[in-house]
Amino acid sequence: MSSKQPLNDRDISRLLIGEEDDSTQEELSNSESEDGLEVDDAKSDNQEEASDHEGRSSVILLDEASGSQSLSVPLEESSERSRTSRILSFSQNTIRIRSHHVWTMSKVQTSSRTGIINIVRVARGPACAVKNIVDPLILFDNILTDEIQEQIVKWMNAEIAIKRQTYNQITSTQNDTTKEEISALIGVLVLAAALKDNHLSLDELFNTEYSGTRYVSCMSKERCDFFTMPPF
Repeated sequence: MSSKQPLNDRDISRLLIGEEDDSTQEELSNSESEDGLEVDDAKSDNQEEASDHEGRSSVILLDEASGSQSLSVPLEESSERSRTSRILSFSQNTIRIRSHHVWTMSKVQTSSRTGIINIVRVARGPACAVKNIVDPLILFDNILTDEIQEQIVKWMNAEIAIKRQTYNQITSTQNDTTKEEISALIGVLVLAAALKDNHLSLDELFNTEYSGTRYVSCMSKERCDFFTMPPF
């Protein structure tokens, strides 16, 4: 056993001073750690605000296979990528679709002037002998004369007779036509073009709630469909 030697006053004072220094250093270290924690908390708040702001202006891309975060892309760049991903690019200068319409990949450069016939300076209307006629019925009779209407009725009835053979049950829709009915059919087509209704379907044209009674007063929808159906 080691012998216990008594401490003198100098040793006791030295030990006391050392304990005070240790306690002071511990207090300083604790205060520094608390300050560091407060600074870290302040930084974390700023980081959260920055991350929220960044989350509003960017999109995080995830790996579909692993589900891990792989890349942060700005929102504007991601939208630009989504738009460009839908754009098709072709190696050839022209493409042809199933309807045999040809589309070009670049704008056609033309140096020729617009033809005079394609420039409309005044509203076109009747000319020559019918220039001063204002009655629409007289104008219509001058455009479609009796001879023209007779030829139309003749060949329309011949086509109706051929077309009638494909029907099991014959109704009034498949009857022969007349000059008055041909005039009504042409009037319906001209009126639809004048009123900008030529893009509408027959269901819309002959709907009294949509187009009024202007078309159904000329003929029925089934009769008009029979006339406008190919091969007419």
